[in-house]
Amino acid sequence: MRPAPPIAKRVPKTDVVHGERREDEYSWLRDKNSPEVTAYLEAENAYTDAVMKGSEAFQDALYKEMLARIKEDDST
Repeated sequence: MRPAPPIAKRVPKTDVVHGERREDEYSWLRDKNSPEVTAYLEAENAYTDAVMKGSEAFQDALYKEMLARIKEDDST
């Protein structure tokens, strides 16, 4: 059975920029120094690890295939 994903809380926040009203209930996630944000991201990482468990060989093969398709002279 798959674990339930963490659910980010919604914190109502409204900004008005250039006369346009914008609501962002997840703006609290931008606070890099917040222990609450860190805890939520750690929960997301744990969920991802649990869901992806067992696919490590596939992930490795896919990564190697992508690397093989990149030309050495390619740049970004």
